[in-house]
Amino acid sequence: MAVRWKRVFLLTMVVLMAVIIFAPPVFAAPDSGQVSTAIESTWKTAAGQIKTVTNNVIFPVVDCVLAILLFVKLAMAYFDCASIKAI
Repeated sequence: MAVRWKRVFLLTMVVLMAVIIFAPPVFAAPDSGQVSTAIESTWKTAAGQIKTVTNNVIFPVVDCVLAILLFVKLAMAYFDCASIKAI
């Protein structure tokens, strides 16, 4: 009889853990129980942060890379056209 109670207890714990794991998505939406509302509000919050990171980080890095490539291209063009005298 003790083995049966252990099985019932183990099954109850497994079901309880599954409920605990899968229950948080039910509470994801803050308004009216719709997930789309939660996604829209999260996107609106993150949009300003994304714009700030893009303007302050990504564009300056791209500008630096393009400036380096420009100077490399100018140097390659100079060395390609410069006359080289043999010794």
